[in-house]
Amino acid sequence: MLEILKAYWTAASEVFAEGWGLPARKSRLMHGVGIVSLGFVMDAIADRFDEGGLPTDRFFAEDLELIAPVCRWTNGEWDFGGGVRRKWNELKNLEKDIQLAANHLLRHYRTEKMALIRGTSQG
Repeated sequence: MLEILKAYWTAASEVFAEGWGLPARKSRLMHGVGIVSLGFVMDAIADRFDEGGLPTDRFFAEDLELIAPVCRWTNGEWDFGGGVRRKWNELKNLEKDIQLAANHLLRHYRTEKMALIRGTSQG
């Protein structure tokens, strides 16, 4: 289990390098909302692993790249769809914000992964 966590968070640190290691006031990635919502994404990615052994950081990074275009950890505005938009630093460590971010990232991940499998990714 520890090896999976290390591989995943190593991949996250590489894919989201601009927000990694910054204080929470400068990066929502290093804030409760980022850590918890990406934890849900980790579960979704790991559930797909069926190659035997343990998933590597490269395996996780390839899938995290699918959600990178919609992440606004350090600047810009999140577009959650349905007219719901939030500045990057307006996400709080509250269950409603965590769920909003997690659902958005999971929805995007699943959509992009299925499109990639079908050969129609907008990536």
